[in-house]
Amino acid sequence: QPEAPAAAPAAAAAPPSIVRRSLADGVDGLLNEIRHATSAQTQQGGKACLEMLDLCGAGLDDAGAAKLFEVLTRLKVASRRVMVSGNALGDASVTALSGYLWHSPEPLWELGLADNKVTDKGVEELLRCLYNHPNHPPKLPTTPGAASGPTFPLRLDVRGNFVEDADGMIRKIESAGGAGAVQLHPTPGDGPAPPPVDSSQRLPYLWVFLPRLAEQRKVQREPESRREKGGKKEKEKEKEK
Repeated sequence: QPEAPAAAPAAAAAPPSIVRRSLADGVDGLLNEIRHATSAQTQQGGKACLEMLDLCGAGLDDAGAAKLFEVLTRLKVASRRVMVSGNALGDASVTALSGYLWHSPEPLWELGLADNKVTDKGVEELLRCLYNHPNHPPKLPTTPGAASGPTFPLRLDVRGNFVEDADGMIRKIESAGGAGAVQLHPTPGDGPAPPPVDSSQRLPYLWVFLPRLAEQRKVQREPESRREKGGKKEKEKEKEK
């Protein structure tokens, strides 16, 4: 009797995703959910990795972001997509996020930071982290017979922040990186993104697609006259003391 054909190997399960629109149970509750979602991966000896961590508009603040990314770093939980738009996060959160990304065992595919309070300084810090990261730019999963999948640019959405000079920031980063080492692709709309390329080609150290980068909020500055009046009042109070 002929032998039954061997069963095809099971396809690797897609990484889990976490989607939250509130943090009623706090960052600790979110971290417990992430631990539970990735437990099957770690129990099988694999790396803990999320397909997406989506916390858009969930009420995450700078203190919560610092705690979240510090614990995720310690747990060695990676995420291909980190979506934290609409949370009023500032540059302090970007510093915490950059530290997490630097230690992440998997490359980042997409980062949503739109509608926060990030400045030019925060975006530059994030791009410096990616420039030096050994797993950037990201690659698509390997196909049978290929050494590695195609390489593609990371999608970084930072519209609706406090970036004052987007064009100047792009020029500064590109000139610092050197010819061919940095490729930043801002677009006025949502695309198109640069197409993936064969990973055997010479690749830039930093390859980022920045849709709608020019759409930024204006930093609200106190008028000069009001600052002067405030300064006089302070001086008068000091004299009275």
